[in-house]
Amino acid sequence: MAISSLIAILQLMDMGIGNALISMVAHSKNGKTDLSIKTLLVSALCALTTIGVAIFIIAMIATPYINWQWLFNYKDASLNQLATESILAFIGYFSINTALSVVQPIRLGMQQGHANGLYNTTGQVLNIITVYFAIKNKSELPTLIIASVAGTILCNIANLLTLKAILPTEALALKKIKLAGILIFKKGSGFFILQLLSVVSYNLDNIIVAHYAGLNKVPEYSIAMKIFSMPGMIPVSYTHLRAHETNAI
Repeated sequence: MAISSLIAILQLMDMGIGNALISMVAHSKNGKTDLSIKTLLVSALCALTTIGVAIFIIAMIATPYINWQWLFNYKDASLNQLATESILAFIGYFSINTALSVVQPIRLGMQQGHANGLYNTTGQVLNIITVYFAIKNKSELPTLIIASVAGTILCNIANLLTLKAILPTEALALKKIKLAGILIFKKGSGFFILQLLSVVSYNLDNIIVAHYAGLNKVPEYSIAMKIFSMPGMIPVSYTHLRAHETNAI
């Protein structure tokens, strides 16, 4: 739980591309721009893949030199190697999923959010199954982490492939792909600031609890937090639904 909160900070690294894509795809779908949805997909996929590879390379170099024992406040120094391997497993997943995440904002921009829900739900079910077998086999934490996200990665790949299949076949111009990339980064800069504030507000709590109260307190806090945050998801989901209906109109 503590590691996942730390990795959530890396969500900033998409530079607001995901949120920018929703608006740009909606404009493309309504004929308000000459950039096709497929051009936006390819441009964003190239950008996010580059970011994902860069994150993984930097992590491979830097992670062994970071004092995780101090940050997560665990007492047993023999856990240092396990912590490093676990963090690298999470970052590996994040790097792969950074590129695959391009499909979800495009689906939203096309008013196909229900498809994301279907793939996400299927991925979570597969995650539960793979975690069950990992626990039955008494796997160590890095393997457990991989098992907990394997379904999500597979379903994101399937989501991306099915999206590509339904888009019109067209010849892509390199010039337009570059133009789309510039516009995506430009539009995403404002969303980047919002994402920064969101990360500070919602993703640092587990790390703070670990550092000051001890790693064993993180599950107690995090599980209780998830349970009591469930009622708040209902009005948020309703608000998102109404917003999508308004955009469709």
